[in-house]
Amino acid sequence: MGRSVSYLSNAEYKIFFEFPDGDEDSWTDLIEDIKHAVTKVAPSLQKVRDMWDGRETRVILANNHAEVGLSEYCGLVSLSIRVSKYSNLESLSRNWINQMWKPMVIRLMHNGIKFYNKDGSFSNGEGVYGAINPNLYEYNYLKEKLMSEHTFVALPKKMNKNWKRFSELGLKIHSNLKR
Repeated sequence: MGRSVSYLSNAEYKIFFEFPDGDEDSWTDLIEDIKHAVTKVAPSLQKVRDMWDGRETRVILANNHAEVGLSEYCGLVSLSIRVSKYSNLESLSRNWINQMWKPMVIRLMHNGIKFYNKDGSFSNGEGVYGAINPNLYEYNYLKEKLMSEHTFVALPKKMNKNWKRFSELGLKIHSNLKR
């Protein structure tokens, strides 16, 4: 019977990517790069030492709302997020996670990580994964933000160049937003 990479139990979101280099130093560097990129988006997340979810998923960042976990199996890595076990307000924590997850993933995509979604599993337990188009992922996120009421988004520089994609949808872009 086959198996797939583990992720945090009760994860709100999970995403996968390849880690072909089995070198321990490269793995340590990858973890530090992920921590750095994610804390740029969500500065309230703090580095965690020696916290595990079961035997395979390491919690690398946490705050009062969420825990971010990382696991690796045969070159496939999972990045997942769940409501913190220390959260007193679960709905507030879920809302925080919903607001932070996509910007975290986009930030990591800008760092060159190519992500996959798990599309399904075979009966023997082996997973089937499909690549995520980073431009489409970011575009859909920004479209959601622009469509929501009273939300202003400062677009990344490379998106400002492609503002026509938004105007085709009837969305108005305010290019004079302060960064």
